[in-house]
Order: sequence, then structure tokens, then C-alpha cells
Amino acid sequence: MSHSTQDLIDGYRRWAERVRAQTQAASPPAELLDLRKDLVAQTYELENACLAPVTIGVVGEYSAGKSLLLGTLLGRPELLPVSTEATTGNVTAVRLGAGPPGSPVEVTSASVSLLSAAQVSAGTVFVLNKICNTVAETNLPVDVSTLREYHPVRDGWTTFEKWCRRYVWPERPDGALPESSLLAIRDSAWELLRIRDALDRAGELVHPTNAGASRPLHLDAYAEGLTIGGSRRPPTSYPVRPPAIPLSAHTELTATVLREIFPLLGRITLQVSVPADRWPVDRLAGVQEVEFLDFPGLNARGAARDDFLSAALLRDTHTILITVRAERPGTEVATKFLALLAGHGRSKAELADSVLVVATMFDLLTPPAVPTGTLTIDRLAHADAGFRALARTGYELTGQRPDRIALASLLHAIDVHRMPYQPDRELAGVLAAHRTVVQQRMAAWHGIGDALSAGDSGAPLARAVCAAAEDGGVEALRALVARHVTEHGVRLKLDALRRHTATMHQLVTTLQWHDASTSRQAGDDVVGDLFRLRDELLAAEQVLVGGAAKLRPGTADPVWRQHLDDSLDLLRVSVARTVFGWQGWDETLDATLDTGRVVVPGHAARGHVVDEDDDEEDRRTHTPQSGGGGAELLTNTAQLRLRFAGFVGDATREAGHQFHRLTALWVDETSKALTSVWNGPGDPFDEPDRAAALAALDPDGGANRRTWLRSYTQLQWVVKRIRRRSEALAQPAPLDGPDVPDLFPLLPAQQLPWATAPGQAPVTSQDEGQEQHVVRLLRMRQEVADGVLRIAQQRLFDALVDLANRVRREVTEVHQEIPKAVSIERLVADASADWLGGNAPPGGTTTGSVWQRLLRDWPTDLDPTQEGEA
Repeated sequence: MSHSTQDLIDGYRRWAERVRAQTQAASPPAELLDLRKDLVAQTYELENACLAPVTIGVVGEYSAGKSLLLGTLLGRPELLPVSTEATTGNVTAVRLGAGPPGSPVEVTSASVSLLSAAQVSAGTVFVLNKICNTVAETNLPVDVSTLREYHPVRDGWTTFEKWCRRYVWPERPDGALPESSLLAIRDSAWELLRIRDALDRAGELVHPTNAGASRPLHLDAYAEGLTIGGSRRPPTSYPVRPPAIPLSAHTELTATVLREIFPLLGRITLQVSVPADRWPVDRLAGVQEVEFLDFPGLNARGAARDDFLSAALLRDTHTILITVRAERPGTEVATKFLALLAGHGRSKAELADSVLVVATMFDLLTPPAVPTGTLTIDRLAHADAGFRALARTGYELTGQRPDRIALASLLHAIDVHRMPYQPDRELAGVLAAHRTVVQQRMAAWHGIGDALSAGDSGAPLARAVCAAAEDGGVEALRALVARHVTEHGVRLKLDALRRHTATMHQLVTTLQWHDASTSRQAGDDVVGDLFRLRDELLAAEQVLVGGAAKLRPGTADPVWRQHLDDSLDLLRVSVARTVFGWQGWDETLDATLDTGRVVVPGHAARGHVVDEDDDEEDRRTHTPQSGGGGAELLTNTAQLRLRFAGFVGDATREAGHQFHRLTALWVDETSKALTSVWNGPGDPFDEPDRAAALAALDPDGGANRRTWLRSYTQLQWVVKRIRRRSEALAQPAPLDGPDVPDLFPLLPAQQLPWATAPGQAPVTSQDEGQEQHVVRLLRMRQEVADGVLRIAQQRLFDALVDLANRVRREVTEVHQEIPKAVSIERLVADASADWLGGNAPPGGTTTGSVWQRLLRDWPTDLDPTQEGEA
């Protein structure tokens, strides 16, 4: 790291100290105290970010092997708890230090950082919102009105406890709420009650605003701050609030204490010594330390708090190492993590620049048969659906950067590098049973890697396959991480510091703006309008959430079920018309009824399968005779593969028509519903009072907020998405290559009984076999039609689900921009001060001099509006 870069980081830290000192010394009106508290918290966050090392966040779905990956990467697989279920429930920070060559990888010290009181309060509201959203999405007959705009940490837990006794753990179960339906909200309710109990016990251990304060831990105790155990299993009856004696600020954090306050832990930091001959970590990025952050896996049961924790701590993560399982590399969880990062202001380009992807459990991917001829990555992906899905996921997450994709078989790496590893008994049994399979599969992948080296040595994914086969991909992944941290990590850290100062600048500007004097009545009018705007936006949100649910197949809405059934009927009729209309069926039927046979060349009759890869001359050689209308007569089920692909293309175009029909109905219905939400025509954000209200919350005049919120009133973005998907369905990609035999219903390919060689005795019309030929042909036709319909229907469903997911994702993102009631309440001044920005009246005074002075003195090189790199 250059001196100029370090000087800039030191400048950020000094500025955070100055802003905090002047903010704490200021005496703003009572209505601005919460804003001042937020600003103090931001200064702590900026200071902690300056002092923190360059960070590498390891994220992904639980059970994707994140903890084992990190331990194996450092040469000590059992470094972190590993299990077949969700194991770790807090962020683990592994801070690397260089150890003597030949020394063991070992944890030299441990510490813990607790969430601040402000973070705990925000986390409880996050979990409450999840409960409310779950109730809305599942149509549970549960009243959550008392939970909206409710802060249990601020307002007390009595309201939530009464709600839990009424709905979650009722003394007299309501028949309308079956036990299975309650599971969706019971996990989150139990999370909140565990936070309640932990707060009662923690006492002075929780700092009001600083979440970065670190406390030392004994090495025998830190595992208790990581391991979930059975704490997430909710009780079957209401958990009565236990009595607790609050702890003092100087209480030693023993293993017992860590279990008692587990929901309040932010992260466990382990100082790990790595021998220089294994990985020279002291040279990474030119800084003294690099830190891995092992995030809790998303989508685990009872893990809403983990989602909040990830969102809070991801902001300052510089390199994002996304883990996916090689045999099922879905992007849902990875996309969720990226959405959390985007919520902190990172652009798509910044996210793509931050991401590395590692496919763990590569040994679970069955090695395909190597195609003949020169092997390339494209040919391998074309030949094997599993590898194709894996490559597609990597390309998607890295922004088409295959040089940032790694493949890893951790069991293979442990064996090759002879790493010491003693997992728990259950996991040891799983691994022992799988070890032989791993060895066989990695040997096969080694052969594929050799073929790729010969045919496509320059392709990054070819090198990744070779690396995984060689040593499980560990050395290649170390090199990839080191290169990214060195080339991008420091710059990404500076970007994170700029985001912190931008937030501080906004808060100071807001304080300065609100701390002036003007007309009280004007302020009350704007505040009132802002509350009306909030109510309308929340109503619009419910319209869109409900609308997205209707789009999904299996919707509970009877009207939309009928719409979907009508479209499926039309699709079914279209497919039948297309498939049954092919003349070859009738002419083959006529031929079998007339002569009982279809004559083909001798070598064809012996069982040759016509394949789509045959050249034209070979195709003519094996083409059977034609019927009277010129259509090809069927002698082998494989003849229909190419015809099947054409049928699928026609059916997909019809699926596109039905997608357009359904979405047009949805847009029309949703537009009308949104129109009824807003009182008055036109763009509601152009109204001067509302623009002023939004400007009161945003120093930039609310322009960015208005841009986001317009998507709740204007569905152009949905229409554009529909148009693009409709165009894709109208011009479907050819169904060819390995996709055809995978989807073709008439397998295995076989000679049909009516196909006879020249000189073979024909079947007479009186023979019983001839009737069986007719039945067989009609059954074949129906099977082909059913296969085409299945594919077309699935493509229609995929398009609808994709649209519903995107609408739901948009709602989730825009929800963050809806003005919060607590933010609006801050605008309401008490009788001791007037409210609303402007110049102080003659003879008046202003308490905003602190904020004005800070804005005036804001260092130019730390100004968040300035772009550039150190």
C-alpha cells in the first residue's frame, strides 16, 4: 500500500474523530437527537472501517461448504465448525498473520464484537417486517397491525408478547391456524424472544452506538460464540420471559455468557498464524493484515437475524468470494447477497468487480464422457448439462469474467496436501463413505483436464478444471484471492470509506437543514403530506406484492387460476394441432394399414439410428421411403428428434402468446389498482408539497428517492421486462445438441416393428400385429404431443415465475426508499423551536452553527461528491 493511500485512510479516520467530537458537543433540539445519534454511530463505523484490514467475505447458502473451504484454504480444515446442517450463526472474522515457515496453522487469539443497541433495535424491526411480509404472502388469518411501526426495543416487549400468546403459541389453538401454517412465523417470533432474553441479560455489555468495540475471548470459549446448536428450534409452548440479572460492562465473556447473549454477537474475530511457506499473507495487498469474513449461510431456518447481520457487515467487505455447490449451482442465494450489497450503494459494475466465484464439492459433479476430437470448454459445456449450468452461474455472477471462477474439491485437497482433519463422528462417516467416489471422479476429471490442456489451454475454465483435478483447486484459489486482493482490494476499501463519508455528509446536511428556523405551520403541512404519501406507498406496495403472487402458477386467487387454466387449454390445443397436423403420422398410418410395413434399406433396418449430427449425404442414405404426400414415413423413433425440436419451437412461440396474454391482463389489472391508490392524476412525485417533503429527508432534493418510488406508480419497467421475455419466447433458441435426447420422450431410440427390409414378408391386413401397429403409432403421436406440451408449459411457467420474482425483488428494494415513520417524526418540532429549512428571521437564532461549520470545513479530498482513486 502506498504512503499516499495510507495517508488518505488516516485522513478519513481523523475526520471521523472530529465530526464525532463536535457532534457530541452540540446541543440540537430534542427532535434532532436521534439524527445526532445516527451521525455518531456513522463516525464509529467510518473509524472502524479505516482501522480494519482489507476484507474477503465468504458468502453463500448454508451447507455449501464455506467454513470447510476457508479452513482448507488456510491449511487447517477443522479451523471452523463444520456440519451437514447450518452450523455457524455469527460472522467469523479470520484475520491472517504470517507465521514462521514450517509452523502449524493455529489460532493465536480471539475476540468478539457485540452489536450496538442501535443495531439490535434495527434488527428487531427487520425480523418483525419479515413476519408481517410472511403473513401477507401466505394469507394467514393473523392480525399484524399492532406490529407495524412498532419497535420492541424502544417501546417495550409487552405488545409483541401478547401477539405471540394470541397467534404463535395460543393457549387454545385456533382451528383456522393449523400447526403447519404457524411454522413460517414461529421461527422468527422465537428469534425475537431470544433477542429479548439476551438484552435482559447483557445489560451494560451493549454499547449504545459503537458496534466495533472488541472484547477478548479465551481460546477455549470462542466456539460457543459461533455454534448454533439447538438454540434455533422453537419451543412448542410460549416461552415465558425468564428473570435475568444484567451484566456489567466489565463482565468476562466466558462460554456460558456467550451462549446467553448469542443473538447480540456481531462477529467473532480469530487471529490466525499462517506459515510463510504455505501462504505469504504478509505480502497480500501490501498491508499488514488481510481478513476473511465467513458469513452465516442464508436460507437457513430461523435465520432472519443472520440476513440482517449480513446486510450490516457486508457493506465494508471488499472482495466477495461467493460459494456455490457444483452439482446445483443456483444463483438465488448469491443474488440475495448481491442485492444486500447493492442496498449499500454499490453499482452493478462495482459488484462485478468485487466478486470471485468458487464452486465447492466439484467431486459431486459426475464427469461426462469426453467428446471425440479436440476438447474445448465450449464443447464440454455443450456435452454436459451439469458443467454447462455451473459455467453459466459463474459467468453470470462475475459479469462474464471466467478468470474469476475457481473449482474446488475440498476432500481431494485434504487428501492431496495431507492436511490434518478430524471431523465430528457424523460428518466423518459421510466423508469416509464418499472418499472412494471422490478419488474415482477426480481421476476422471484429471483426464478431462488433460484433454482441455491439449485443446483449449488458454481458457480460464480449462485451467480451473485442471487445478481442481490436480489438488482440489486450493493452490489456484489462493493465487486467485491474492491477485484480486492486491489489484482491487485496497481500491475497494477506499470506495467503502467514501460511502461512509457520503452517509455522514448527508446526515450533517440534514441536521443543518432541520436546525434552522422558519414557519411552523409550513412544516406541519409538509409533514402531514409526507405521512399521506407514506400511506399511499404502502398501499401500492401491497398491490404489487399481491399482484406478484397472482402471477405464480398455483396461485390461490381463483380468478387468476382461471386465467392460467384458460391459457393452458389454449396452449394444449395449439400443441395438439401442431403435432397432430404433421403429415408423416397419417402417411405412415396409411402405409401400415395398406401393406403392413414400411420398406427401408437393409442396413437401416438393422437398427441404424438417425442422429441430428449426421451429414446430409448420410441422412439421404438412411432416409426411408416417402408416403404419397411426400412426407417421410416413420421407421425409427429417433427420426422424430429433429421434428420434435421443431414442434417445441412452434409450441414455445404459442407459450409466448399466452405469456403476453396473461401479463397484459396483469398489467391492466395492476394499473387500475394503482390508479385507485393515488388521489389524482399525473405523477404524484411532481406535486410541489410532496417534492418538498422528500427533499426534507434527502439533501439531494429527493431526486434519487423519487426515481425509485416512481416504479410503484408506473409499470413501464414491468412492460419492458414483459416485452423482452415475449420476444425471447417468440424467437426461441434452437433445441439441439444434448438437450434433444434429454427431453425427447420416445427413448430409448428403437426400430419400429413395421419397418422391414427388402424381401422380408409383409404383414397382411388380417394379421393381429397390424392393429397393434396402429395403436403404437397413435400412442407415439400422443407421447410426442405430451412431451412438447410439458416443455412449452414449463417455459411459460418459467417466464411467469421470473416476472413475479423480479416484481417481488423490486418491491423489496423500493421498500427501503419509503419514508419511515420515525424519520418523519423527526421533522416535527416541539413548541420550543420552529421547523423547516430556510434563513433565520431577523433577530432570530439558529443552533445549526456546528453543522454549518462542519459542512464548510469538509475536506475537499474527502468530499463524497468527488470521484477518483488515490
